[in-house]
Amino acid sequence: MPVSPELADVLATIIRRVRDRRTGAIPLLSAYDYEERLWNPPSPLLFQWDRGGERSRMSGEFIRSALGEVLAFIGLTDSTGQPLVGTCAHAYGTACVHEHACVRCSLLRPDPTQRGRLVEIRNNLIDRRRGAKGGLARRD
Repeated sequence: MPVSPELADVLATIIRRVRDRRTGAIPLLSAYDYEERLWNPPSPLLFQWDRGGERSRMSGEFIRSALGEVLAFIGLTDSTGQPLVGTCAHAYGTACVHEHACVRCSLLRPDPTQRGRLVEIRNNLIDRRRGAKGGLARRD
């Protein structure tokens, strides 16, 4: 999945912080899925605590709350000057059963003004794939 350089940098930072210092692996954790009401098998969760050598996952509620605090502190707003909110009409930092799966969210409200940006992202992806296959000619 193609990502922006900024997102790749953030993900690399998170992974570097979570990796076990001795093995380099991301520790596997079991986590309870409150929506499905079952325990998931051990997985390499990116958002986890190291509490004196014992690993545990960070809850979705904690992550939303922390993001909400950071956004409020730095005063991040959208292009209209309004506080930044999620696409499902829930502000980041408020409870939402969809957590980070907004693409699958039935309440997703696509922003028609972002169509140009989506076309730009798609064209960039096509150009990069063409370049990776050896045909470096740029498409207009």
